[in-house]
Amino acid sequence: GDTGSGKLQRYYDLVERLLDRGVPVDGVGHQFHVSLNTSTANLAAALNKFADLDVLQAVTEFDVTTGYPQTESLTIRQGQYYKTAFSIFNDFAETTDDLFSVTVWGLNDAGSWLYYSGAPLMFDNFFQPKWSLIGALGGTVPDVPKSMNVFGGSVDLTTDATGDVEWKKLPLQSIGD
Repeated sequence: GDTGSGKLQRYYDLVERLLDRGVPVDGVGHQFHVSLNTSTANLAAALNKFADLDVLQAVTEFDVTTGYPQTESLTIRQGQYYKTAFSIFNDFAETTDDLFSVTVWGLNDAGSWLYYSGAPLMFDNFFQPKWSLIGALGGTVPDVPKSMNVFGGSVDLTTDATGDVEWKKLPLQSIGD
């Protein structure tokens, strides 16, 4: 993708040099192959960077990997990411009239080249819509459920059960926000 600051700057410099030399540049395309760890602010920054060059822009490739194992929480976070990203794309298109299109890079997760990086698209392996589709369409995506590891052991219920060594095998978990 072109959301990294070094690659983005080199891309911008290339287009600027071409324009300065009189080379006709009708538009630029952005490859946004991102993960849930990529800030959506990077997407906006990439679009805004080229806004002053007076070239048409397109998001030619967009997908959001979640990592593994695939969980409901990750799927919801992905839906929230798609919602924020498409809000950025729509806002940019409305304020600049310089965004030609956004292309999601594949139809379903099973056919994605990033399949093994974590279910990047808007439809699952069986073409069932995911939260990412709802988010991209501006719909309501739920909050990520809060959860923690639960104990799967067995402790005899006695007056000193809380002192049983089995409890010491559990990692400490922070409770609350």
